[in-house]
Amino acid sequence: MLHKIIIQTCLLAGLVLLNTRISGESWEEAYLEYLESFEYRNGCTYSFIYVDDDAIPELEINTGYAAGGSLLLTYHDGILDEVDIYRSGLYYVEKGNLICNGSGNMGSYFDYVYTIQDGRWKQIGCGEYREDYENRTEDHVNYVYGWDGESVDEKEYRQRLQDIYPEEKSRIPERYYIFNDVFSLLKTGAVASAGHRYEIMEADMTWSEAEAVCREKGGYLASITSWEELERIQEQIIQEKKTDTSFWIGAMCGRERGNYGFRCLEPEMEYDMLSFYNALWRGFWWEKRPDDEPSYKGFTEAGEEVAEGFVMMCYSNDDGRYYYWDMPDDILAARPSFSGKIGYICEYDG
Repeated sequence: MLHKIIIQTCLLAGLVLLNTRISGESWEEAYLEYLESFEYRNGCTYSFIYVDDDAIPELEINTGYAAGGSLLLTYHDGILDEVDIYRSGLYYVEKGNLICNGSGNMGSYFDYVYTIQDGRWKQIGCGEYREDYENRTEDHVNYVYGWDGESVDEKEYRQRLQDIYPEEKSRIPERYYIFNDVFSLLKTGAVASAGHRYEIMEADMTWSEAEAVCREKGGYLASITSWEELERIQEQIIQEKKTDTSFWIGAMCGRERGNYGFRCLEPEMEYDMLSFYNALWRGFWWEKRPDDEPSYKGFTEAGEEVAEGFVMMCYSNDDGRYYYWDMPDDILAARPSFSGKIGYICEYDG
């Protein structure tokens, strides 16, 4: 019976391609038109990847939820086509015209392989395997495998996948954007903060004091919403020879204001951690100490536990770049050794 279920599911998997759309005159216009009608656009993150070897990138729309998966758009000759990526499992061969939607949950797993043919997504392989509960033992979990509706063993399954999708060349999307930035990129070719300016200040003060000072100046603590913005600010800090200083930025733990997770703050706008996870946090947080970041709590230099709900950029000499750390608001009370090494970054829209 389990073999039949796998075969039936594989046949159905070929139907996950969604409706083809005829859209704008350029790929930028086509993607913009799609996003403007996309109901959940503000809750997703976005990545441009190159699946086939033309100059037009594909666009992934990532829900941020493992179970929510993502959509992948492609555009060719006035035609926009989309494919549903089940769960959080998008892999691709850059310019090799191959993607693999490989994921699963609770004993049921899959590998759906697609290519772009005549401007549309086409499934070229469907593999699924599930736990065989009837034949499992206390020490071993057995699986039942199927490929393109045919029952196979594990070895043949792996071989069939490898025959059409070279896993050694596989990669995942790496640079994500929030909606405001992907919209700006499609519209202008630059992220939303491209015209902003930054004031890099050195002063021993709390996060709350730094935020208040920036507001008084007519700006706000730097709200970094893209890799491009981080790189631009980092370059300015290096040019001003201030890498010995750690800087407060406009991000904080939402629990300070009755919410969960860290938030990036801008005037009249707050992005929660879920929206930012793929876009920023995965690559921005320092992840080289045992408890990783963000840890939400830490210890003072005297060994006392302290809440850490505010975000600071700290320079790493190991690789010459800044990372995020969560810190207590009154950092000097917790870590007096930071005296003389604290600063903040004010951001101005014009």
